[in-house]
Amino acid sequence: MNKLKTDNTGGWPLELDDMDFAEAAVREAFYGLMSAFGIAPQDSFIISGCAPDSGNYDAGYICLNGEILKVVGAVIPTPGGGEVLYWDLDITYDTAGREQFENSSTNDTYQIRRGKLKSATLTADTYMPFEADTLAEKLATLAIEQIPNVQDPEHTVGDGATGLGTTFLGSDPWTSYNVAVKFFKDINGVVHLSGNVLVPTVAGTQIFQLPVGYRPAQDRSVILSRSRVFSSGNSCRCWIRANGMIEPQSGDFTNAETINFDSISFKSAS
Repeated sequence: MNKLKTDNTGGWPLELDDMDFAEAAVREAFYGLMSAFGIAPQDSFIISGCAPDSGNYDAGYICLNGEILKVVGAVIPTPGGGEVLYWDLDITYDTAGREQFENSSTNDTYQIRRGKLKSATLTADTYMPFEADTLAEKLATLAIEQIPNVQDPEHTVGDGATGLGTTFLGSDPWTSYNVAVKFFKDINGVVHLSGNVLVPTVAGTQIFQLPVGYRPAQDRSVILSRSRVFSSGNSCRCWIRANGMIEPQSGDFTNAETINFDSISFKSAS
């Protein structure tokens, strides 16, 4: 990694750019370590802690857009109508770092950067959701890719032989489109979904139900890509319930659209 060379003599004219150089070196080293696991600098994930606990969330650490942030446990905000829970950067200042400069101005120099759970109405799908993947889940996914044929085989929804009793729901049932909807659980207990569903003409709000052993410990929400069959589309919020039910957000889809499940993964409850 880069290093700020401090053994020169003769009166070093230390400037703020020198500190920026040293800080950038640490960040670059972190990105280098994460790249070994297929994690990009702009990725966001939970490093440790931050789990819900009786209306609160635990202390821990997150990586938000490539920056490691400490999280102080607090009460989980109550979302209003249409709002979502997401992790954001919260900036405060330590008064011990309030300094008087040569031009007589007083400035805060100790910036405290923390991760904080917030609630707001967000239209873009680029934010870090409360139920974001953990670092352990990301590493487990990579491990499975490197060690094939050791995890649970893929199960196809609606297939009598491999689907474990799953079936598409509704009086006008949902169906797979082009790529069959499948699920499996890896050796670390992380469940992965894949494939596309076609929204039927009369669409119910329940697509199918995952069997016991393939369900999350608590309700999770994810943002999925959706599109018209013959044109590009947008995104769709989908719930994976603790009872295994897969439920797209009402109003986020219309008939003849497809919804892609490839981004869904979560730790199973058992």
